[in-house]
Amino acid sequence: MTHRERFRRLMHYQSVDRGIHWDFGFLTEAMDRWVQEGLPASVGGADIPGDRMGRISSYFGKDPTVHVPVLLGLHPGFPYEVIEVRERTIVHRDGEGNIVEEIREGEHTIPHVIENGLKNREDWEKYKAMLDPNDPARHQWDYKALAPQFNNADVPVVISIGSFVGWIRNWVGAANLAYLIYDEPDLFSEMVNTLCDLYVAMLEPALKEIEVDLAWGWEDICFNNGPLVGPNLWRKYVSEPMTRVCKL
Repeated sequence: MTHRERFRRLMHYQSVDRGIHWDFGFLTEAMDRWVQEGLPASVGGADIPGDRMGRISSYFGKDPTVHVPVLLGLHPGFPYEVIEVRERTIVHRDGEGNIVEEIREGEHTIPHVIENGLKNREDWEKYKAMLDPNDPARHQWDYKALAPQFNNADVPVVISIGSFVGWIRNWVGAANLAYLIYDEPDLFSEMVNTLCDLYVAMLEPALKEIEVDLAWGWEDICFNNGPLVGPNLWRKYVSEPMTRVCKL
């Protein structure tokens, strides 16, 4: 049974020889420590060219996948800009336009957001320009030429469908997202539908040629006490655009 056959059978509730073993990736500090603790440098060494994380996953016996290339996020993104270097941290503007503070050395974690980049409609126009479906960089792949290698693969073929609210939350901030939906619902709806239009334009050419086994997306819009976007608001503003993508 190939990896692809196993995945397809499992997703259709059919019998399989074993389960699927995937990981969620590893922190750089963890990979460095594993090498110090005995992981072969030829597998986990940071100076070895290629996909370090992929080599480690394979070494640990994780099941492989292949990913269809598609560019869905901001492009080209905001230029990296160092604002302040502190004793233990660095304050900079990241690719999403946010001013964030990160630890300079040691264990890295989620950055502390000092100021979000998207505060009003004027800012949105800058972001919207980076979500242009006609950007030549988004059309760099010949999916017809790539089709044989994906369609004949013996591992699951994966494609991303992006995020409908998670990226907006990144750009405006969690608290501001709540205000945005109530104070400027038309702007929020425009953001969601702009993302949807981009995804449809990018995914249609790929899915026309390539047989995909798994489409994945993300939101990260809940916290320990509940969702950041209520079910009623989700149904009102997000369900229809998301359905457009899921029906491709």
